[in-house]
Amino acid sequence: MRVSLIVVMLATILVTIATISSERGEYEAMRKISISVVPEDASLIEIIPISPYSYFNNDGELRIEISENNPNFPGSGKGLAPDTIHAFDCVFKIKNNLWTNQTVIFTIESSSESLLLYSPKSSNNDQNRATKVLVFKLSWKEEACVGVVIDTTNKLPGTTIEVKI
Repeated sequence: MRVSLIVVMLATILVTIATISSERGEYEAMRKISISVVPEDASLIEIIPISPYSYFNNDGELRIEISENNPNFPGSGKGLAPDTIHAFDCVFKIKNNLWTNQTVIFTIESSSESLLLYSPKSSNNDQNRATKVLVFKLSWKEEACVGVVIDTTNKLPGTTIEVKI
């Protein structure tokens, strides 16, 4: 699962029902299925910023930002020091808000070794087991916190670490 903004739109998918042969002849029909694709902050699979380091930008996209550009910036400290490793528990939550009793398997992948993920709902359940690819199940109405480990080893002051998850 990539955590990214999906433009609000109504997707219309035409489904063709396969031709069915029977003793009486053939049957062919077209059906219309509508699916609303919405920003993360309005999805049935809910993403919830928990820590001051995570927030939704104006487009409804989850952002994790440890800099002066974060709207929750308290006015002191501008980032993380070089050659350090920091673990942040429960930066955001994911909640299964589907309409019916469905279990969902989540995969969250980091594009960089500089940001690893962990959750109590996975086998990578603490900062010492953080991974680039986090996988866990959520039952209906269940939620899980996701923590991050940020590694600034060999990064110089002034470097910006850009990661996609």
